[in-house]
Amino acid sequence: ARARAQARGGVALLPLGNRALLHYPLQAVEALFAGDSAGLSRVTIVVPGEGAAQEVREWLGERYRGALARPDVVAVAPGATPVESLQLLAQQGRFVATSVLVMRGDLVTALPLQEPALMQRVDRLSVVAVLAPQRSPLEGKPGRAPKDVRYVGLDRDSSRLLLWAGSTEKGSGAVKQLGLTKGMLFEAGNVDVRVDLLDTECYFFDRAALESALEENPELESLADELVPWLVRSQFVKPAAVPAGHKRVDSMDFGDPSAKGHPRAPEGRGDAFLDSLVREMSHVDVQRTPPSTCGAYIGASSCYCARVNSVSSYAEISRDLASEVNAKLTGHELTAKHNFVAPSVEMGNKSSIGGGCIVGED
Repeated sequence: ARARAQARGGVALLPLGNRALLHYPLQAVEALFAGDSAGLSRVTIVVPGEGAAQEVREWLGERYRGALARPDVVAVAPGATPVESLQLLAQQGRFVATSVLVMRGDLVTALPLQEPALMQRVDRLSVVAVLAPQRSPLEGKPGRAPKDVRYVGLDRDSSRLLLWAGSTEKGSGAVKQLGLTKGMLFEAGNVDVRVDLLDTECYFFDRAALESALEENPELESLADELVPWLVRSQFVKPAAVPAGHKRVDSMDFGDPSAKGHPRAPEGRGDAFLDSLVREMSHVDVQRTPPSTCGAYIGASSCYCARVNSVSSYAEISRDLASEVNAKLTGHELTAKHNFVAPSVEMGNKSSIGGGCIVGED
Protein backbone atom coordinates (compact mmCIF):
# COMPACT_ATOMS: atom_id res chain seq x y z
CA ALA A 1 0.00 0.00 0.00
CA ARG A 2 2.86 2.36 0.85
CA ALA A 3 4.54 1.69 -2.49
CA ARG A 4 1.27 2.33 -4.36
CA ALA A 5 0.74 5.57 -2.47
CA GLN A 6 4.24 6.80 -3.32
CA ALA A 7 3.85 5.72 -6.95
CA ARG A 8 1.05 8.29 -7.30
CA GLY A 9 3.73 10.96 -7.09
CA GLY A 10 5.30 9.63 -10.26
CA VAL A 11 8.89 8.51 -10.56
CA ALA A 12 9.98 11.18 -8.07
CA LEU A 13 8.46 9.26 -5.14
CA LEU A 14 9.38 5.78 -6.33
CA PRO A 15 10.60 3.81 -3.25
CA LEU A 16 14.34 3.14 -3.32
CA GLY A 17 16.22 1.93 -0.26
CA ASN A 18 13.13 2.71 1.86
CA ARG A 19 13.31 6.34 0.69
CA ALA A 20 11.60 8.22 -2.11
CA LEU A 21 13.83 8.50 -5.17
CA LEU A 22 13.69 12.29 -4.88
CA HIS A 23 15.42 12.02 -1.50
CA TYR A 24 18.77 11.30 -3.16
CA PRO A 25 19.17 14.30 -5.52
CA LEU A 26 17.72 16.56 -2.82
CA GLN A 27 20.31 15.25 -0.38
CA ALA A 28 23.07 16.29 -2.81
CA VAL A 29 21.49 19.74 -3.26
CA GLU A 30 21.12 20.19 0.51
CA ALA A 31 24.85 19.52 0.90
CA LEU A 32 25.52 22.13 -1.80
CA PHE A 33 23.52 24.74 0.16
CA ALA A 34 24.86 23.67 3.55
CA GLY A 35 26.04 27.22 4.32
CA ASP A 36 22.98 28.99 2.90
CA SER A 37 19.84 28.67 5.00
CA ALA A 38 17.68 30.16 2.23
CA GLY A 39 19.31 28.24 -0.60
CA LEU A 40 16.56 25.64 -0.94
CA SER A 41 14.00 28.36 -1.62
CA ARG A 42 15.72 28.86 -4.98
CA VAL A 43 15.31 25.18 -5.92
CA THR A 44 12.51 24.26 -8.31
CA ILE A 45 11.36 20.67 -8.86
CA VAL A 46 9.65 20.03 -12.19
CA VAL A 47 7.03 17.26 -12.13
CA PRO A 48 4.89 16.09 -15.09
CA GLY A 49 1.19 16.38 -14.27
CA GLU A 50 -0.57 18.43 -11.62
CA GLY A 51 -1.69 15.37 -9.66
CA ALA A 52 1.85 14.02 -9.30
CA ALA A 53 3.11 17.54 -8.53
CA GLN A 54 0.64 17.85 -5.64
CA GLU A 55 1.82 14.51 -4.22
CA VAL A 56 5.42 15.79 -4.33
CA ARG A 57 4.39 19.04 -2.59
CA GLU A 58 2.82 17.05 0.25
CA TRP A 59 5.92 14.87 0.54
CA LEU A 60 8.14 17.98 0.68
CA GLY A 61 5.87 19.42 3.36
CA GLU A 62 6.62 16.42 5.56
CA ARG A 63 10.33 16.40 4.77
CA TYR A 64 10.85 20.09 5.50
CA ARG A 65 8.34 20.53 8.29
CA GLY A 66 9.55 23.43 10.44
CA ALA A 67 12.40 24.32 8.04
CA LEU A 68 13.12 27.92 7.05
CA ALA A 69 13.10 27.12 3.33
CA ARG A 70 11.94 24.37 1.04
CA PRO A 71 11.97 23.75 -2.74
CA ASP A 72 9.08 24.82 -4.93
CA VAL A 73 7.26 22.47 -7.29
CA VAL A 74 6.17 23.34 -10.83
CA ALA A 75 3.83 21.09 -12.79
CA VAL A 76 4.39 20.72 -16.52
CA ALA A 77 2.35 18.93 -19.14
CA PRO A 78 2.94 15.18 -19.29
CA GLY A 79 5.40 14.53 -22.09
CA ALA A 80 7.02 17.97 -21.86
CA THR A 81 10.66 17.85 -22.91
CA PRO A 82 13.50 18.96 -20.60
CA VAL A 83 14.21 22.00 -22.77
CA GLU A 84 10.52 22.99 -22.75
CA SER A 85 10.57 22.77 -18.95
CA LEU A 86 13.65 25.02 -18.81
CA GLN A 87 12.02 27.51 -21.17
CA LEU A 88 8.99 27.63 -18.87
CA LEU A 89 11.16 28.28 -15.82
CA ALA A 90 13.02 31.02 -17.70
CA GLN A 91 9.72 32.68 -18.67
CA GLN A 92 8.63 32.57 -15.03
CA GLY A 93 11.83 34.36 -14.01
CA ARG A 94 13.08 31.52 -11.83
CA PHE A 95 16.70 31.88 -12.93
CA VAL A 96 17.87 34.47 -10.43
CA ALA A 97 21.48 33.50 -9.66
CA THR A 98 24.45 33.84 -12.01
CA SER A 99 24.75 30.03 -12.10
CA VAL A 100 21.97 27.51 -12.74
CA LEU A 101 22.15 23.88 -11.65
CA VAL A 102 20.05 21.47 -13.70
CA MET A 103 19.96 17.84 -12.62
CA ARG A 104 17.81 14.78 -13.12
CA GLY A 105 15.63 13.47 -10.33
CA ASP A 106 16.97 9.94 -10.82
CA LEU A 107 20.54 10.66 -9.69
CA VAL A 108 21.89 8.80 -6.64
CA THR A 109 25.30 10.16 -5.77
CA ALA A 110 27.78 11.01 -3.05
CA LEU A 111 29.73 13.39 -5.29
CA PRO A 112 30.52 16.77 -3.69
CA LEU A 113 28.65 19.18 -5.96
CA GLN A 114 30.47 22.13 -4.38
CA GLU A 115 33.52 21.33 -6.52
CA PRO A 116 31.92 21.60 -10.00
CA ALA A 117 29.87 24.59 -8.79
CA LEU A 118 33.06 26.40 -7.77
CA MET A 119 34.76 25.37 -11.02
CA GLN A 120 31.96 26.87 -13.09
CA ARG A 121 31.91 30.18 -11.24
CA VAL A 122 35.64 30.73 -10.81
CA ASP A 123 36.52 29.84 -14.41
CA ARG A 124 33.30 31.43 -15.71
CA LEU A 125 32.37 28.51 -17.92
CA SER A 126 29.19 28.31 -19.98
CA VAL A 127 28.52 24.81 -18.66
CA VAL A 128 30.24 22.21 -16.49
CA ALA A 129 29.10 18.66 -17.09
CA VAL A 130 29.34 16.41 -14.03
CA LEU A 131 30.71 13.01 -15.05
CA ALA A 132 31.65 9.86 -13.17
CA PRO A 133 33.52 6.64 -13.99
CA GLN A 134 31.26 3.94 -15.42
CA ARG A 135 30.51 1.27 -12.84
CA SER A 136 30.29 -1.55 -15.39
CA PRO A 137 32.21 -2.19 -18.64
CA LEU A 138 30.67 -1.41 -22.01
CA GLU A 139 29.02 -4.20 -23.92
CA GLY A 140 29.84 -4.62 -27.57
CA LYS A 141 31.61 -6.64 -30.22
CA PRO A 142 35.33 -6.08 -30.91
CA GLY A 143 35.94 -3.87 -33.92
CA ARG A 144 32.45 -2.35 -33.84
CA ALA A 145 31.36 0.98 -32.45
CA PRO A 146 29.46 0.59 -29.16
CA LYS A 147 25.79 1.46 -29.13
CA ASP A 148 23.96 3.96 -26.93
CA VAL A 149 27.08 5.59 -25.47
CA ARG A 150 28.22 9.14 -24.85
CA TYR A 151 31.44 10.28 -26.51
CA VAL A 152 33.21 12.85 -24.35
CA GLY A 153 36.23 14.75 -25.68
CA LEU A 154 38.56 16.25 -23.08
CA ASP A 155 41.84 18.16 -23.05
CA ARG A 156 45.06 16.98 -21.38
CA ASP A 157 43.85 18.07 -17.93
CA SER A 158 40.41 16.45 -18.39
CA SER A 159 38.84 19.76 -17.37
CA ARG A 160 37.97 21.33 -20.74
CA LEU A 161 34.98 19.83 -22.53
CA LEU A 162 35.74 19.76 -26.28
CA LEU A 163 33.44 17.11 -27.73
CA TRP A 164 29.98 15.86 -26.75
CA ALA A 165 28.44 13.33 -29.12
CA GLY A 166 26.28 10.24 -29.12
CA SER A 167 23.38 9.41 -26.85
CA THR A 168 22.74 7.04 -23.97
CA GLU A 169 19.07 6.67 -24.91
CA LYS A 170 18.17 3.08 -25.70
CA GLY A 171 17.92 2.50 -29.42
CA SER A 172 19.97 5.56 -30.36
CA GLY A 173 22.47 3.28 -32.08
CA ALA A 174 26.16 3.65 -32.76
CA VAL A 175 27.98 6.80 -33.86
CA LYS A 176 29.61 6.06 -37.20
CA GLN A 177 31.81 9.14 -37.38
CA LEU A 178 33.10 11.75 -34.93
CA GLY A 179 33.88 15.23 -36.17
CA LEU A 180 36.96 16.88 -34.68
CA THR A 181 37.16 20.44 -35.97
CA LYS A 182 40.33 22.37 -36.72
CA GLY A 183 39.36 24.96 -34.13
CA MET A 184 39.07 22.27 -31.49
CA LEU A 185 42.47 20.78 -32.29
CA PHE A 186 44.10 24.21 -32.62
CA GLU A 187 42.98 25.30 -29.14
CA ALA A 188 43.51 22.02 -27.28
CA GLY A 189 46.42 20.48 -29.16
CA ASN A 190 44.96 17.02 -28.68
CA VAL A 191 41.60 15.55 -27.72
CA ASP A 192 41.13 12.52 -25.47
CA VAL A 193 37.85 10.87 -26.55
CA ARG A 194 36.33 8.65 -23.86
CA VAL A 195 33.29 6.39 -23.63
CA ASP A 196 33.92 5.12 -20.08
CA LEU A 197 32.29 8.07 -18.31
CA LEU A 198 28.74 8.25 -16.95
CA ASP A 199 26.79 11.31 -18.03
CA THR A 200 24.97 12.10 -14.79
CA GLU A 201 22.84 14.71 -16.59
CA CYS A 202 23.83 17.11 -13.85
CA TYR A 203 25.02 20.40 -15.34
CA PHE A 204 26.10 23.74 -13.92
CA PHE A 205 25.22 26.48 -16.42
CA ASP A 206 26.14 30.10 -16.61
CA ARG A 207 22.73 31.78 -16.52
CA ALA A 208 23.46 34.16 -19.40
CA ALA A 209 24.77 31.29 -21.56
CA LEU A 210 21.76 29.11 -20.75
CA GLU A 211 19.21 31.83 -21.44
CA SER A 212 20.97 32.73 -24.69
CA ALA A 213 21.01 29.08 -25.81
CA LEU A 214 17.30 28.66 -25.01
CA GLU A 215 16.43 31.86 -26.90
CA GLU A 216 18.47 30.95 -29.98
CA ASN A 217 17.29 27.34 -30.12
CA PRO A 218 13.56 27.20 -29.31
CA GLU A 219 13.21 24.00 -31.36
CA LEU A 220 15.52 21.90 -29.19
CA GLU A 221 14.02 19.17 -26.99
CA SER A 222 16.76 17.19 -25.27
CA LEU A 223 19.06 18.73 -22.71
CA ALA A 224 21.85 16.15 -22.89
CA ASP A 225 21.59 15.28 -26.59
CA GLU A 226 20.92 18.72 -28.11
CA LEU A 227 21.39 21.71 -25.80
CA VAL A 228 24.72 20.69 -24.26
CA PRO A 229 26.21 19.63 -27.65
CA TRP A 230 25.18 23.02 -29.06
CA LEU A 231 27.06 24.83 -26.30
CA VAL A 232 30.12 22.60 -26.81
CA ARG A 233 30.17 23.28 -30.56
CA SER A 234 29.68 27.00 -29.98
CA GLN A 235 33.11 27.20 -28.35
CA PHE A 236 34.74 27.01 -31.75
CA VAL A 237 32.46 29.39 -33.66
CA LYS A 238 34.23 32.61 -34.61
CA PRO A 239 32.75 35.73 -32.94
CA ALA A 240 30.73 38.11 -35.05
CA ALA A 241 32.38 41.15 -36.56
CA VAL A 242 32.49 44.36 -34.52
CA PRO A 243 29.44 46.54 -35.39
CA ALA A 244 29.98 49.60 -37.53
CA GLY A 245 30.95 52.66 -35.53
CA HIS A 246 32.52 50.57 -32.75
CA LYS A 247 36.19 49.93 -32.22
CA ARG A 248 38.00 47.00 -30.72
CA VAL A 249 40.03 48.04 -27.69
CA ASP A 250 43.10 46.25 -29.00
CA SER A 251 42.95 48.22 -32.26
CA MET A 252 42.35 51.73 -30.88
CA ASP A 253 44.84 54.40 -31.84
CA PHE A 254 46.39 55.68 -28.65
CA GLY A 255 48.36 58.31 -30.56
CA ASP A 256 51.85 59.59 -30.03
CA PRO A 257 53.11 58.93 -26.48
CA SER A 258 55.02 62.20 -26.56
CA ALA A 259 51.90 64.22 -27.33
CA LYS A 260 50.29 66.33 -24.63
CA GLY A 261 47.53 64.53 -22.74
CA HIS A 262 48.82 61.01 -23.47
CA PRO A 263 48.97 58.79 -20.32
CA ARG A 264 52.70 58.32 -20.87
CA ALA A 265 53.36 61.99 -21.50
CA PRO A 266 56.03 63.47 -19.22
CA GLU A 267 53.82 66.27 -17.85
CA GLY A 268 51.23 64.15 -16.09
CA ARG A 269 48.78 61.23 -15.99
CA GLY A 270 46.91 62.27 -19.11
CA ASP A 271 43.46 62.43 -17.50
CA ALA A 272 41.98 64.06 -20.57
CA PHE A 273 43.14 61.17 -22.74
CA LEU A 274 41.72 58.60 -20.32
CA ASP A 275 38.40 60.45 -20.21
CA SER A 276 38.14 60.43 -24.00
CA LEU A 277 39.04 56.73 -24.09
CA VAL A 278 36.32 55.90 -21.57
CA ARG A 279 33.78 57.92 -23.57
CA GLU A 280 34.75 56.12 -26.75
CA MET A 281 34.51 52.71 -25.08
CA SER A 282 31.15 53.61 -23.53
CA HIS A 283 29.51 53.36 -26.95
CA VAL A 284 30.09 49.60 -26.87
CA ASP A 285 27.25 47.48 -25.49
CA VAL A 286 28.15 46.82 -21.85
CA GLN A 287 25.66 43.99 -21.41
CA ARG A 288 27.31 40.93 -19.86
CA THR A 289 28.59 38.66 -22.62
CA PRO A 290 27.86 34.97 -22.03
CA PRO A 291 30.97 32.81 -21.71
CA SER A 292 31.63 30.17 -24.35
CA THR A 293 34.16 27.79 -22.78
CA CYS A 294 32.77 24.46 -21.54
CA GLY A 295 34.18 22.38 -18.70
CA ALA A 296 33.98 18.85 -17.35
CA TYR A 297 34.15 17.60 -13.78
CA ILE A 298 34.97 13.93 -13.27
CA GLY A 299 34.06 12.59 -9.85
CA ALA A 300 36.30 10.25 -7.93
CA SER A 301 35.65 6.54 -8.37
CA SER A 302 35.36 6.24 -4.59
CA CYS A 303 32.18 8.37 -4.61
CA TYR A 304 29.05 6.43 -5.44
CA CYS A 305 27.24 7.72 -8.52
CA ALA A 306 24.50 6.05 -10.54
CA ARG A 307 21.23 6.82 -12.29
CA VAL A 308 17.93 5.00 -11.83
CA ASN A 309 16.92 5.09 -15.49
CA SER A 310 15.94 1.44 -16.11
CA VAL A 311 14.48 -1.56 -14.33
CA SER A 312 17.90 -3.24 -14.17
CA SER A 313 19.57 -0.14 -12.71
CA TYR A 314 16.74 0.14 -10.14
CA ALA A 315 17.42 -3.41 -8.94
CA GLU A 316 21.20 -2.91 -8.93
CA ILE A 317 21.11 0.37 -7.02
CA SER A 318 18.62 -1.08 -4.52
CA ARG A 319 21.16 -3.79 -3.71
CA ASP A 320 23.97 -1.23 -3.50
CA LEU A 321 22.08 0.94 -1.02
CA ALA A 322 21.55 -2.04 1.25
CA SER A 323 25.30 -2.59 1.52
CA GLU A 324 27.32 -1.28 4.43
CA VAL A 325 29.45 0.90 2.16
CA ASN A 326 26.58 2.87 0.59
CA ALA A 327 23.96 2.74 3.35
CA LYS A 328 24.87 6.29 4.43
CA LEU A 329 23.11 7.58 1.29
CA THR A 330 19.80 6.35 2.64
CA GLY A 331 20.34 7.95 6.04
CA HIS A 332 19.65 4.64 7.80
CA GLU A 333 21.86 3.37 10.60
CA LEU A 334 22.69 -0.29 10.15
CA THR A 335 22.50 -2.79 12.95
CA ALA A 336 25.29 -5.09 14.06
CA LYS A 337 24.02 -7.59 11.50
CA HIS A 338 24.60 -5.03 8.71
CA ASN A 339 20.94 -4.53 7.93
CA PHE A 340 18.23 -1.98 8.65
CA VAL A 341 14.90 -2.85 10.25
CA ALA A 342 12.38 -0.07 10.89
CA PRO A 343 11.30 0.31 14.56
CA SER A 344 7.65 -0.45 13.71
CA VAL A 345 8.48 -3.90 12.29
CA GLU A 346 7.46 -6.80 14.55
CA MET A 347 9.40 -10.04 14.20
CA GLY A 348 8.55 -13.48 15.45
CA ASN A 349 10.81 -15.42 17.80
CA LYS A 350 12.13 -17.62 15.02
CA SER A 351 12.46 -14.85 12.45
CA SER A 352 15.79 -13.42 11.34
CA ILE A 353 16.93 -10.91 8.74
CA GLY A 354 20.27 -11.32 7.03
CA GLY A 355 22.86 -8.73 6.18
CA GLY A 356 22.42 -6.38 3.26
CA CYS A 357 18.66 -6.09 3.78
CA ILE A 358 16.39 -3.11 4.37
CA VAL A 359 12.96 -3.59 5.94
CA GLY A 360 10.88 -0.42 5.93
CA GLU A 361 8.01 0.85 8.01
CA ASP A 362 5.03 -1.47 8.38
